[in-house]
Amino acid sequence: MDNSTDRAKILIEELKILQGVINRMAQNSLECKKWTLALAVGVLSLKIEAISHLCGLCVLGVLLLCFWFLDAYYLTQERSFREQYQ
Repeated sequence: MDNSTDRAKILIEELKILQGVINRMAQNSLECKKWTLALAVGVLSLKIEAISHLCGLCVLGVLLLCFWFLDAYYLTQERSFREQYQ
C-alpha cells in the first residue's frame, strides 16, 4: 500500500515537471513570434536608399525563415512532451 502511494506521488511530481517544460516551450514559441513581428516591422520600416528593396526583402525572408524554423522546433518539442504527458 505504501509503495503505491509513493508511486502516485512520484507520478504527480513527474507530471508537474512535464507541465513546466510544456509551459516553457509555449512561452519560448510566443517570444519567437514576438521577435519575428518586431524584426519584420523593423526591416520593412527602414527607408535607407543605399539598401535596395530586393536586399531588404532577402533579409526579411532570411529572418522569417530562421524564426519559422525555430518556432517549428519549439512546437515539435512541446508536442513530444505532451505525448509523454498523456
